Amino acid sequence: YVDWACERTHFYHCHVSPQGCYRFKGPYLDKTRTLLQKALGDENVLLVKLADKNTDDTDTMYKKIAKEGIPVGLRRYKFFVFKDGGKEEKKRDPTTSPVKCYFVCMECEALKEKKTVHEARCFFMHAHTVSSISRYMIRLSLILSKTISLEVDWNRVTIERIEDKDCKNKEGNCIYDKKGKPLIHTDGTGFVSEDIALKCVGNIFKGRGVIASAFKPLLIQCRLFNDGRAVKGTLLLNKQLPPHTIHIRPSMIKIEKDPELSDIRTVNALEIVHTSNKPKPAYLSKFLIALLSYGGVPNEFLLDMVECALGDANSVFSSKRAALRVSVNHGEKDGFTAARMILSGIPLDETYLQNRLSSLMNDEKKSLKGGRIPIPDSYYLMGTADPTGILKSDEVCIILDSGQISGKVLVYRYPGLHFGDIHLLNATYVEALETKVGNSKYAIFFPTSGPRSLADEIAGGDFDGDMYWVSRNPQVGVYMRFAHSC
Repeated sequence: YVDWACERTHFYHCHVSPQGCYRFKGPYLDKTRTLLQKALGDENVLLVKLADKNTDDTDTMYKKIAKEGIPVGLRRYKFFVFKDGGKEEKKRDPTTSPVKCYFVCMECEALKEKKTVHEARCFFMHAHTVSSISRYMIRLSLILSKTISLEVDWNRVTIERIEDKDCKNKEGNCIYDKKGKPLIHTDGTGFVSEDIALKCVGNIFKGRGVIASAFKPLLIQCRLFNDGRAVKGTLLLNKQLPPHTIHIRPSMIKIEKDPELSDIRTVNALEIVHTSNKPKPAYLSKFLIALLSYGGVPNEFLLDMVECALGDANSVFSSKRAALRVSVNHGEKDGFTAARMILSGIPLDETYLQNRLSSLMNDEKKSLKGGRIPIPDSYYLMGTADPTGILKSDEVCIILDSGQISGKVLVYRYPGLHFGDIHLLNATYVEALETKVGNSKYAIFFPTSGPRSLADEIAGGDFDGDMYWVSRNPQVGVYMRFAHSC
């Protein structure tokens, strides 16, 4: 790299072969950073991937590495935390395990007073307070989320605990699930004061600043670490809160602080994962197409949308409008290079632009083949609970560019497979909401009344950052309304 002193994150990798050989790679530069790297420093974090080969010898060797660590010169990196990358990680590299193991240098400045790995982990959160071993690593891996830190004065910030709103029957009694746990309407969402929300400059997506915004975010998906406690969920802007205030609910608290470790210094951080941004164009999926077809939407209508999208894909070399639409839809793959070239007036027959458009056209056709069909008047919005308590059980409040909308809307959450995972609801104007959120935009509010959370009815959704597909397309709505009335 030309600029080694740049502000980008340095990722250091180590690949372990089945024979126990270490192969070091990097540094790889990235714009995103995890709390683990921010607290310890990039050079003190080593991402280790193990060969996906299970034998008695490799198991013994991997256990030895986990116990003794990995020597790098005069340093020794000890196993700290792991995170399962899932199917996507396996697709990228089928020869290694999808599990990413993070080793840290115990001699670094931040951990120099820590004698054991357990003490070092308590520097971030008191993960040992969880009820099971399986949850221990899941909760500890919260420090691996790619985030942007919000600079706040922790001496002035007040974190208050407020209660969740229970689901109740007609008699006013709380409803419990099979495990005896009360059902709630506010799973994973709290509040934040306006002054803290204003510190969140610009739109944030997956821990990366996307673009500057003139509006303060309405909803912030975050990770909060304070005095050994770990909190995960969303914070809704509340203009009525006093300055420097955050309200969290029990459903958001994943790790409680250990009173016996109250004198031990811990990380205090408010890490932003995602904010309620202006929604991108929404798409159908294979599952959603099946549900819409079952719900009464004619196949001819769906096929017309496919033909329209396919026509755009085939016209990228002759139509500026089609080329721009395809380049914007797949802009994340090339950093919107093709879209910027088109908007700058570069002709479509320019050699490099044609090469990019050819690649994007193939991506568009693959997407259409997989059921990813663009649908107008539809959006992806982050969900939260209605803070006013006014919405009825079949109502939602949706705030878009022009403010709150009214009328029938379809609401769905991927990957819902059951017909009950798609709901026909009434989008309602709630005047009392404006005194709490002001002119902030882009979110869907669910009711806090009824025997069950409406979000939970939609493929088991909650409010810790889940995105909901919302459509007010008149044709789709008419067909679904007819199906519901039959």
